[in-house]
Amino acid sequence: MIRPDYLNETVKILDLVSSKFLIYDADLRKNQSFNEFCGGFCQASEPVRQFYNGMRVLAANASFEIEDRIDLSYPTSEMFSRKFSLLPNFFGVEFEDDGKTLKFVAMVALIFRAEKHPSWTAKMVKQWELGVQDYFEK
Repeated sequence: MIRPDYLNETVKILDLVSSKFLIYDADLRKNQSFNEFCGGFCQASEPVRQFYNGMRVLAANASFEIEDRIDLSYPTSEMFSRKFSLLPNFFGVEFEDDGKTLKFVAMVALIFRAEKHPSWTAKMVKQWELGVQDYFEK
């Protein structure tokens, strides 16, 4: 799962679910995407995107200067002095001989979580969740 083409598809799924699937907010009188209603949970899947971006940068330019600024280790990676944890998103990991470089990831989890808005009903939330599920099952 650590292959760049797989991570590219994973990031496409992240972008799709974050923008395409809408839920109606009666207080605001408009449909909102996950990107609009996610509140404090918007960044929960960003470590996946950042890890993928780091892989792309390193593949395109493997200079010492870049390699020194990007560390794609597990459980914490770092890009340009910004650290991020992979623990909530990468599961079933296997390491290279150094014990921190990822060799294999069995599953990448994308997290779509939000606080319930007052105008949402349980049925509306369930419809949003099932809409995502139905899209990927077809």
